[in-house]
Parts: sequence; structure tokens; C-alpha cells
Amino acid sequence: MARFNEILVGRFNRALQKLTGIKGMASVPQLGTEVMANFEFPLGNEFRYLESWFRYRAFVTSGPVAAVTSGIRLRNPSNSNVVAVIEQLFFPRLSTDVASQTNINRGQIGVDLDTTAGLTGGSQREDPRGQQASTCILSINSVALVGLNNATLILMIGSGAGGGLDNSPISNPNQEILLMPGDAIQLSEQNAQNQLTRCGFCWRERFLEESERT
Repeated sequence: MARFNEILVGRFNRALQKLTGIKGMASVPQLGTEVMANFEFPLGNEFRYLESWFRYRAFVTSGPVAAVTSGIRLRNPSNSNVVAVIEQLFFPRLSTDVASQTNINRGQIGVDLDTTAGLTGGSQREDPRGQQASTCILSINSVALVGLNNATLILMIGSGAGGGLDNSPISNPNQEILLMPGDAIQLSEQNAQNQLTRCGFCWRERFLEESERT
């Protein structure tokens, strides 16, 4: 028989049970009769896997290739049933002789760039207790860069000669970038060909709950 205000999302109960060592049935099976929900769960990054969030980090280099604008793409496959949140995006400007700006676009696409970034299973995971391999896919290009469908320019970094400047456009949680299934984020330098492009990502992933899929 169903409980009054029964909680049907299991990951919160699992996190509490593992954190506190509670055995047996769900430790928090239902909500109170008044609106009391508090979700101040995170105790630190070491707690994320108990919430079924899996964290990853990677640094990737694209180019230089003659007459080609280098690009980097992080794609969440359309059939992944996963939500990804980019926590940090680190883009060191390496070009010293080209007046350019770094464009960061988000859009939809079903394929990767022509070369996957060579990340092996588990190499980018932050916590070995969680899922080892990322669902999202990093890729780079060695041929003409293909844009995203329905792309929106979400970030634009600097202009003029880069000269080794460090750019980190995400400085607080409100600036984190959401990637739903089918979404991708792509970085490229405008008006700059045959240039080396580098980017560091830190992101987390979890499976979508049933209530989030509609």
C-alpha cells in the first residue's frame, strides 16, 4: 500500500543510507505533511557519488592544421538519458599573432568532430567509486569545422592577441552550463586558422529521473 506523500526518487534515500550506515528499508520514505523539503545535501565533492552524480575532468588540444579553424566539442548523446553540467571551462589563449576571439556555442548535433579526444575508459573520472567512463564525448577536428544545429553563442572570450592569457568564464554555480541529451558545446577561435586550441573541462553527470524526462 502506498504511503502518504511517498518519496519515489530513490537516490536521495540511497545517499542518506550510505552516508549514515542505515540498514534495511528506506530511511526517509515520505515527506512531512507540511512543505519542509530542504536539499542542502552536498558536503563536498567526495559526497557527489552518493547523490549519483559522477564527476569528470579532461584537458584536450586541437590543431594546428593548415587552413583549418581548430575546434573542440563536448557532446551529450541524444539517447544518453543523462544530464551533464559543466562546472569549469578553462581556455588558455595561445595565439600571439592573430587578433581573434574565442566563441563558445551550444546547440544540438548527433555526431562528433572527426577525431575523438582519445580518452580511455576511466581516465577522466574524478572519483573511482562512481561510474568510470563519461557518457559525454569529447572530440576535435582536423578538417573543416562543422557548426552545431540551432547554435547559440553563449560565451565570447577576449579579443586581440592572446599572449598566454588564461580564461575561465565559469566562476560560480549560477554560470554552470547545462547539457541535456542531444546537446553539445563547441569552442573555436573566430578568424584564426592553423592555430593550436586547448581547453580544460570539469563536468558532472547523472541519470535523468523519470519525472524529468517529460
